[in-house]
Amino acid sequence: MKKSIFSLLFAILGFSLPGHTQPNPCLIDIYPMGWPNTFPYYCTGDTLGFMFYSPGINTQYDSLIIHWGDGTSSGVNTNNFQTVVMHVYTQSGTYFPFLEGLGGTCGDTLMPFQVYGDVNPGDTLQYGIINYIEVSDGCALQSGRAFIDSDGNCTYSSNDVPLAGKSVLAYSGNNVIGLVFTNQDGIFAFNGPPGVNFKIYNYQLSSSLFPNCGTSSSGAETTANSTNDFVFNCNGGFDLSITSGSTFLAQTMFTPIFFNVCNEGCTAVSNPTVTFQFPSQVIPENPGSVVVYLPGSWTQLIPTVSGSSVSFTIPTILTPQTCVSGYLKAQANPQNTILGTEVCVVFSVEPSSGDSNPNNNTSSTCMTVVTSYDPNDKQGQCDNKNAQGDIEANKPLIYTIRFQNEGNFPARDIRITDTLDVNLNWNSVQLLGCSHPVQVWMNDNVLTFFFDEIWLPSMAVNEPASHGHVIFTVHQDPNLPPQTTIKNNADIFFDYNAPVRTNTVVSVIKSIGLEEDQTSSFRMAPNPAQEALYLNGKVDVPMEFRLLDATGRTVLSQILTKEGQHVHLHNVKNGIYTAHLTLGGKSLTVQKIIVMR
Repeated sequence: MKKSIFSLLFAILGFSLPGHTQPNPCLIDIYPMGWPNTFPYYCTGDTLGFMFYSPGINTQYDSLIIHWGDGTSSGVNTNNFQTVVMHVYTQSGTYFPFLEGLGGTCGDTLMPFQVYGDVNPGDTLQYGIINYIEVSDGCALQSGRAFIDSDGNCTYSSNDVPLAGKSVLAYSGNNVIGLVFTNQDGIFAFNGPPGVNFKIYNYQLSSSLFPNCGTSSSGAETTANSTNDFVFNCNGGFDLSITSGSTFLAQTMFTPIFFNVCNEGCTAVSNPTVTFQFPSQVIPENPGSVVVYLPGSWTQLIPTVSGSSVSFTIPTILTPQTCVSGYLKAQANPQNTILGTEVCVVFSVEPSSGDSNPNNNTSSTCMTVVTSYDPNDKQGQCDNKNAQGDIEANKPLIYTIRFQNEGNFPARDIRITDTLDVNLNWNSVQLLGCSHPVQVWMNDNVLTFFFDEIWLPSMAVNEPASHGHVIFTVHQDPNLPPQTTIKNNADIFFDYNAPVRTNTVVSVIKSIGLEEDQTSSFRMAPNPAQEALYLNGKVDVPMEFRLLDATGRTVLSQILTKEGQHVHLHNVKNGIYTAHLTLGGKSLTVQKIIVMR
C-alpha cells in the first residue's frame, strides 16, 4: 500500500444558468462514502460544480473520475492545477458521489478531502462534508453499519441506536487488510478486494450487548452478518463509564484534566455526577469551575468542593451510546511536589445503582509534575503511568492529544494526523473519547481525526471553550525486547494554517532488573529537562552524579556538593537516561531522566 497521503480540496459552487428562473427548492441527500449530510438544492437547472485542486496528482493515477451517484460520471483533467467540473441533478433523491482514481493499488483508500459550499442567494446549502478517493484495481466499495436493533426487525431504522466511533477490522481470509471506523451514524466503508469480512474487537462493546440477526461472536471478536452489518440486542440498563487522558500537571499554572463520561448501555440516565478525588499534592482551580461540552454548546459548572473531593452534576440526559466530555483545571502544589514526580487523581461517575457494569465507573490517572505545559501537546499513559520513559512490555498505550485555539478567530475545522510507530499494532486502535464530534480514518499507519465544523473559539474571546482533545488507545506489538523505543507525536491543523507539531512521547520498554528508586529524598529536576538538572535534597558531603544512556554508557558525570547545584546538559542529546547518585560507592538513588528540547 502507498505510504503517502495527499490532500484534495473540493468546493461545491452553486451556479445559475443565464436567464434561468429558480424553481421551487427540493431535497437531495448526498451520502459521500458513508458520511451522511443533507444538502437542499434547486433540483432543475441549478448547477452543482466541483472545483478540483490537484497538485501533483497526475503522477499518482492514470485518470480520475467523479461519479455523481445518479448513473453519470465526469472525467477530471489531472494535468491542470485547478479544474472545475459541472453537474446538474435533475431530480430529488439520495446520491452517493465519490471520486475514483484509476491505476492505483487495490486496498488503498487515499486522500481524504473536504467539500465546501459557496452559497448563491436563495440557496440553503449546508457546509462541511468528508469524502474519499476510491482506487480501482479489482476493488469493491463495501460498507455496513453497527447498531442496536431497538425494534427487533434486523434493519436499521430511526428507532435504532447507532454505535459510533468503533474501529472495524477488514479481513481477507485470516489476514487483516485494513481498519476503518464507524461514523456518528454507525456507518463504515472500506475499499478493497471482494469478499471482505468485517469484525469488531469485543472490548469495544458493552457487556449489555449481544449479537443478533446473523451477527456472530467468537473469542475476542464479533463478525458482521452477510450484509456487513453489526446488529445487537441489549439486555441491560444504563452503563456509565469514565475515562481521562491527562499525564502532565504544571506547578506554575492551572492545567486542564480532561474527562469523558459515556453511557454505553441501553437505557438513558439523567444528570450523572462526576467526582474527582485529589491528593494533597494537587490544587483544583479556585473557584473550581468545570467546563462541559454538551451537544452543540458548552456549559460552565460550579462544582462542590469538600475536603479533597470535587463533585459536579452534568445537567443532561445521557441517551444510550452517547458521551459528554469536559475538563477541570488543577495545579501541582509547589509546596509539597518535586518536579518529575507523579501524582494520581481518582475519578468516578454515579449513579452506580442500576448500572449494568459498575466496574468502569471508577478510574485513575497519574500525572508527571512539570513547570509548565503547551496547550497543543501529546500525552501518553501506560498502565496508568506516564508513558514518557520506561514502560512495561505488552501493555496498551493511551494517547491524549490536547489542542487550544490560540489565534484571533474561531477555528472552523481542525484536523489531527498521528503517525503511529512501527512497534505498535496499527489494527488495534480504539477511540476512547473526544471533546467534540469527530470523524476518524486511517491510511497505513497514519491516523487522522477530523473535527468538522467545530468552530472552536479563540482563547482571547472565550478561553474556557477554546480547548479540545481526543483520546485513543493502541496496543504494542507483542513481546517487544527491552530498550525498544516507541515514539509518537501529532500534527494539529487549524483550518488551512501550517500544522502545529506536538511534543514527542518517547517510550522505552523497561529493562529487567532496573527499578527507579521512588523513596529517596534526593531528586534531580526538572524532568523532562532541557539545558540543566538541579539537585533537590540536603547534601552534607560530596556525591557523585552519573548520567547513563540506554546502553549503560556514562555520558556525563559530576561531583555535587550542595543542594540546588546544577548539571549542564548542553552536550547531552535528546533521549531517556538514568541518573545515579552515589556516595562512597553506595547508591543513594536511581532516577529516570528525560532530556527533551
